[in-house]
Amino acid sequence: MTIYLDIVLLENILMNILIIYFANYLSKKKSTMYKICISSIIGAVYYVILLLPETRFLNFYLYKIVLSLIMVFVGFKNKDIFDYISNIMFFYISSFIFGGAMYGIYYLVSNNSTIEFYPIKIAMLAVCITILAIKNITYYIHLNSKYSNLIYEIYIYIENRIKRLNVFLDTGNSLKDPITNKPIIVVNLESIKEILPKEIYEIAKSEITDIQNIDNNRIHIIPYISLGNQNGLMLGYRVDTVIIKNKNNEIIKINSVILALNTTNLNCVKNSDGLISMEILEKGGNINEYRKVEIG
Repeated sequence: MTIYLDIVLLENILMNILIIYFANYLSKKKSTMYKICISSIIGAVYYVILLLPETRFLNFYLYKIVLSLIMVFVGFKNKDIFDYISNIMFFYISSFIFGGAMYGIYYLVSNNSTIEFYPIKIAMLAVCITILAIKNITYYIHLNSKYSNLIYEIYIYIENRIKRLNVFLDTGNSLKDPITNKPIIVVNLESIKEILPKEIYEIAKSEITDIQNIDNNRIHIIPYISLGNQNGLMLGYRVDTVIIKNKNNEIIKINSVILALNTTNLNCVKNSDGLISMEILEKGGNINEYRKVEIG
């Protein structure tokens, strides 16, 4: 069988980049692409050298361990020895995941009983499947651990007025504004009555029928579905700022947030004034600003 060393080198560099990049993703420590590429080249050169008959002695497992230590040292952001050990673990996890995926896909699509080289198409398919699967798994594990405490303290700012509320994290809440497609916060109308403009309170309190004659660009209409109500409507009101504070004392500021003004009492949990979604906590709902601040 003819082996083209330049093609083998290029394919291995690409695969190593993906493995190291994914290991960095798992470790939550972002390295530079320059460091990842240098590390990938080191690993690919070692593999190409192994193909030469006179260098087969380098196939001994101790040499491979030393190579992996060098690759992690070069390709990762290592603040201390503990970071280094942690990154080694993530590097091996990433390698085993990719290797297992390629092995399984190869046997599903190939009639060969032995493996000498993985076709690049098999490798790329394994990469795509693995990344999609692991990213989703780690995303939900991260969310569940981060938001195990379900009560959040929020501060709502409307012009020069401020109101503090406790909201409950509703993991099944996918309510969004139909125009902007951004997640919203549901609050009890009576809880923020004192800081709402009077005309907004009166509209929310009455039947929502025709609001086109009202000159207020902060108003939104939020359709919703609930038990016994398939075509419900809530008045949405865009406030200046919402500051979110959790039990870990993490403080997040989000500008231009839409509140759905609920006229029936939310009895989801005791001492709760509203509902907040996972999406708005994790990403700020893709709203204009999402950053840590100090509460004045």
